[in-house]
Amino acid sequence: MRKLLLAAAALAVLVTTPAIARTAKHLEGPVIAVDEQAHSFTCGQPASWTYKTTDKTIFLMGRKSASFSDIKVGDSVRVPKFHSDGQDHIADRVLISSK
Repeated sequence: MRKLLLAAAALAVLVTTPAIARTAKHLEGPVIAVDEQAHSFTCGQPASWTYKTTDKTIFLMGRKSASFSDIKVGDSVRVPKFHSDGQDHIADRVLISSK
């Protein structure tokens, strides 16, 4: 029984590790495009990721509240919290560092 539990735990780690690594790529990068109509932005290089935002997305610049309109190409953004809605990444929280 103990061997079976250890094997199951090891399998769980192996299965989730690639997902964690892929998620880590989504967390931080320079803004390379902003789509004001779609309320989305693309960040990261060499791989890029596009995040959509909603009226529930929280934007912060430093310790101050910000908004989608504060995101500019060249800014560095960190997306510590997001979720997926089908194939779209929806940013729940965006931390902006201006250039």
